[in-house]
Amino acid sequence: MIAARREVLCALVYAVSCLQAVAADPPRPQFRTVHRQVSRLPLTRDYRSVPVGDAATVAAHEKITAALTRVVDADMNFNETPLRDVVAQFCKILEVPVVLDKQALENAGVDLETPITIMSQGTTARAVLRRILGDKDLTWDIHDEALVITTRERAGENPETRLYPLPWVSVTQVAIDLQPLIYLIQSIVQPPTWDTQGGPGAIQPFGDGTGAVLVVAQTADVHDEIEGLLRGLHERGLAEFGGPHDTPAAKAPTVRVYHVADEAVRRDLAAKLVELCNTSLQHGVDAAAKVTMVGECLAVQSLTPEFHAMAGQLSRSVAGEEVSDLERTSCPAVEPIGKSN
Repeated sequence: MIAARREVLCALVYAVSCLQAVAADPPRPQFRTVHRQVSRLPLTRDYRSVPVGDAATVAAHEKITAALTRVVDADMNFNETPLRDVVAQFCKILEVPVVLDKQALENAGVDLETPITIMSQGTTARAVLRRILGDKDLTWDIHDEALVITTRERAGENPETRLYPLPWVSVTQVAIDLQPLIYLIQSIVQPPTWDTQGGPGAIQPFGDGTGAVLVVAQTADVHDEIEGLLRGLHERGLAEFGGPHDTPAAKAPTVRVYHVADEAVRRDLAAKLVELCNTSLQHGVDAAAKVTMVGECLAVQSLTPEFHAMAGQLSRSVAGEEVSDLERTSCPAVEPIGKSN
């Protein structure tokens, strides 16, 4: 009887001690305030897609795109002007090769002598071209280093492939689900043109986390709309840094924190980060940027998104570890009373 009471008393003492241990050391969240990393492609405020091809193809694409984006100062008014002459005038004004896909136009029954009447002032060449071709169910593409006037059907048979960096607001340091962004594009930008609805366009994600891009095959006019949509999301993500034309004096510095556990690495980064970032960047250089060690983290203060993007990349690469925004410690499990060994 005495032995039994002693065992019961010991069990009660053990239970109380376990409860005290639990009360004294409850689970506590450990915060790692780590800014989501930004991929290498959107290191500039000027968001744009990247054409796929050799150096000559990419250079021609960029030249033609820049020409279409310019506001045309020359006379772009046409009154009963044959389509053939309108295209020739565009070639002269844009100073890029402009060709007619005569076979496609002929198969579609489009007469090159079709009269064109349009008055335009203070708009981009792209807007004028869209108005001229849209009425005839025509479009344009960029192929063989030239701006090609063709039919929508022919353009759909030979879509152009471009790479789209994720907008700043969408990029994280870990694998993310890109399907919501893909669904947004397919449901907003000319839905009938996508393969999900029987059209020629296709979109696929490639990579994940900081290296992810969207690979899109579409016609040139659809690409323009996709780029406009993603540029808007990109600008929204950069809103904390002020407008692109704001002067530094009008901006407030943005502070972000990056976790670097190793003390030696953290100390070396703090001493070199400003120099490394400004040396690596062509744009977004910030000589007034500051880096301060706070515990196991580096607090980076800068006016430019490019500087913060590079700081995040360097911190993650040098630290050599995957980090999360929040980690929780687990309380050691307490064995139930009376559990046999």
